[in-house]
Amino acid sequence: PEPDDYGAIPVAEDQAPFVDTRSDFSKLEAFYASGDGNEVWLRKMEEIKARYAEMRCIRGDGNCFYRAIMFAIFEIALANPSFAAEFRTLLSDFFDAMTKEGGLGYQADAVDMFYQDSIK
Repeated sequence: PEPDDYGAIPVAEDQAPFVDTRSDFSKLEAFYASGDGNEVWLRKMEEIKARYAEMRCIRGDGNCFYRAIMFAIFEIALANPSFAAEFRTLLSDFFDAMTKEGGLGYQADAVDMFYQDSIK
């Protein structure tokens, strides 16, 4: 199916928020319900809804997968201090592996901004 075969997306992709607020699945269901051949997708959505009460839309711009994963990790870390401490240690070890001699060879400046923002 072509994109025009689906329902209207309420916001142009380049103007959508990078990470939207939590919402139910109604917009996504309406989007896929109007296209042909989406029965499998709609059935899978019922399985997802049985497990999760809400979802977040992520802007599809090429970095969406990484943004979704990192946002989920940070959201879990905010709610779980012991996970946050473990994640901070993991990030520190990862930074060392990327920048130390014999590691992956990245310059510390190349990853430091991400690292510093992530551990705050």
